[in-house]
Amino acid sequence: MARERITITRATRLDTAKERMGRAVIYGYHYPVMPVSQAMAHTTTSSSLESVGADGVPNPVPVASSPRRLNLSENEGSHHELALPWEALASHLHRYPEVSDLGATLASVHGVAAGRVLVTAGADDAIDRLCRVVLGPGRSMVLPSPTFDRIPRYAAMAGAVVFGVPWVDGAFPIEGYLEHVGARPAIVGVISPNNPTGTVATADDLERLSHAFRDSVILLDHAYVEYADADLTPMACAFPNVVVTRTMSKAWGLAGLRVGYALGPAQVLAAMREAGPVYPVSGLSAAVARVVRSTCGESMRRHVERVRRERGELALVMRGLGFRVPESQANCVCACHPAAEAIHAALAARGVMVKRLDPASPQGPSLRIGCPANEEDFAFLMGVMREVMAAVAP
Repeated sequence: MARERITITRATRLDTAKERMGRAVIYGYHYPVMPVSQAMAHTTTSSSLESVGADGVPNPVPVASSPRRLNLSENEGSHHELALPWEALASHLHRYPEVSDLGATLASVHGVAAGRVLVTAGADDAIDRLCRVVLGPGRSMVLPSPTFDRIPRYAAMAGAVVFGVPWVDGAFPIEGYLEHVGARPAIVGVISPNNPTGTVATADDLERLSHAFRDSVILLDHAYVEYADADLTPMACAFPNVVVTRTMSKAWGLAGLRVGYALGPAQVLAAMREAGPVYPVSGLSAAVARVVRSTCGESMRRHVERVRRERGELALVMRGLGFRVPESQANCVCACHPAAEAIHAALAARGVMVKRLDPASPQGPSLRIGCPANEEDFAFLMGVMREVMAAVAP
C-alpha cells in the first residue's frame, strides 16, 4: 500500500506555541491543524455562531432562524432520572477528590483487580495519558482513518509518527493494520465503534492484532460500546498488551461530569496514573458516576434500545434521500453527500446542529448526525432533514 506523507504542525511548548510549531508526521492520514493565532481569531464575537472542531477545522453555524434548537453534533447520551443523595454528595465538596470507591465499583463490574482500573476525565484523558506514556519521537501509532480526531492530535503532541489505515465502511481493515507489523508501532489503535462512522471490529480482529503486535500496546477505545452488538472488554482484559478506554459520557448520560476510565495491565495503568493530574475527576463527579453506574442500568438499556431504533430508521431515510451511510453501531450515523456543507448550513439555519466532517478525509464530504433518543426530537429532525434535502439537493 502506497503511503502518503503529510506533515502537520503541533505546539511543542506552551510559552512558544504562538510563535513556533514542532513537526509531526502522519502517513496516509488527513489531519489538518489550525495554527494557534488562527484559532484565537475564531474566538471573537460575530453575527453568527462559529465553532472550531476538535480537529481544528472551523464549523460555521449560521444563527438559527427557527426558535427551536436541537444539538446533535456532540453525540451526547440522554439524562437518566435518579434520586441523588445530595446531603451525602455535599460531603465531597470540601475534600480533595477520592475516586477509589468508583474504581472499586468499575473493577467489580468488569471482574478485574482494582489496580487494573484508572478513573480519568473522560476516555480521551485516558488516551492522552497512554500516548504520553508510550509514544515519543521515533515511535509510531497505527489508527483507522477517519477516527476520533483527538487521538492523532495526542500522538502528534507526543512527537510520534501516525500511520492511518482507511476504514470508512464494512469490516475492520485487519490486513491494512497487519501491513504495519514491520514498523513496530508503539500503539495500535482500535476505535470500535469508530467515530464518526460507527463501524466495529470483531473479537477475531482484536485477537489477531494482540498476537501480531506482541510488543505494542493495543488501544481498544470502547466509548460507544453500549450501543454496539458486542462488548470486547472481557476478552480484551485477558490479553497482556491491551488497554481498554471507556466513558460515562455517552450511554450513561454524564457528559457534563467528564468521567471515563481505562482497564488494562497494572504496570501500564500505573504509568498512566503518573502521567496526568493527581485529581483528574472531582469527588462530586465520581460519587454521582458511582450512583448512576450502580442504579441506572435499566434506564441506560432503554436509552440504548431507543437509539438503536432511531439509528436504523435514520440510516434508511438518509439513504433514501441520496446519502451514503456506513452501517453504524454507535449513537450516530455518518451521512456522506457531495452537498454536505450546504446541507449542514441549511440544517443549522433551521435549528438542527450536526457535525460537519472534513471533506478531505477518506469518507469525503459528510455529516455526523447524532440520534436524539427522543421521539419528539427525532420527528423534528426527520421533518427538517426532508425539508432541507428538498431545497438543497432536490
